[in-house]
Amino acid sequence: MKALKMILYVLIGIITSLLVFAFFLPDRKVLSNSIVINSYPRPIYGMVNSLKNWEKWSPFQESDTAMVNEYSGPEYGVGAHQTWSSKVNGNGSMTITESIFEKRVVCDLSMMEGSNDSTLFIIERVPEGTKVTWETRISKAGYPIGRLMWVAMGGMMNKTFNQGLEKLKKVVENLPPVCKSGDVMETEEPAKIFLTITDTLTTESITKFFGEAYGKIGELMKKTVGIKMVGAPAAFYNGDPSNPVWIVTAAIPVNMEPKKLAQDISVLKTPAQRVVSVVHLGDYSTSSDSYYKLEDYIMAKKLKIIGHPLEEYITDPISVNDPMKIETKISFPVK
Repeated sequence: MKALKMILYVLIGIITSLLVFAFFLPDRKVLSNSIVINSYPRPIYGMVNSLKNWEKWSPFQESDTAMVNEYSGPEYGVGAHQTWSSKVNGNGSMTITESIFEKRVVCDLSMMEGSNDSTLFIIERVPEGTKVTWETRISKAGYPIGRLMWVAMGGMMNKTFNQGLEKLKKVVENLPPVCKSGDVMETEEPAKIFLTITDTLTTESITKFFGEAYGKIGELMKKTVGIKMVGAPAAFYNGDPSNPVWIVTAAIPVNMEPKKLAQDISVLKTPAQRVVSVVHLGDYSTSSDSYYKLEDYIMAKKLKIIGHPLEEYITDPISVNDPMKIETKISFPVK
């Protein structure tokens, strides 16, 4: 009997100690893991900004190949939604609530009734490539079981998340090339004259805007004696890539300034100036790779950007079947 009492006292002591220990544990938990990937941010962002693409690298998908996923909403970005059922990982759902172009993706995460957790990716350029930080934030670990479970499982979860980042790195670094850039050129450009139309646009409305703007400028040129197009159709961009709204100026380089302008059309004159430029080969959606290459060159040469970037559309995308044959010259004026 004394032995049983002793065992009981020991058990009560252990339980009491655990309850006291759990009481002082935080009810919020953040798991944070990082890796550097030898890539520009574009393909990494594409892998985490599409929940369907998680199937290619997620450690939870790998731990249960029979996991059933269902998707709704847009394929990419805010509103993309996933639910899953798994005998290994349990059931849950996830929704992208924030997506900042090639910088950050945040998802609301629900793994049990009443939970309000989140998981996010922070994408940063570093000299070695791109650093990806994967954070999962548990908003409220229940007392005492939930808090004690995080103590016991924290190391295992960190290992799981690191495995996912390693798989993401492997997938991204082995993707087939979808674009390429030429060498960065630094040249002195002569003064130029452009006929332009400017508007404030979202990404979705740019294509329609260009079609209408170039058409209006073309009609004016037909009515103007002696005027000629002296370069490829172009555009100036004013805006932060992380902002979905841009000020876009469709521009046609011409040999002279017309005496009379049509409605919405303006003349833009650029001075003789030094520019750094690169030729991008690939779909327009991949052009950020070439922008990063230009920015790296400008930083390394300690130059200063003194104007908005200019894109010159050398190739009409309708005329080629291979996106890698779409040629765009991207330039920054510098000093």
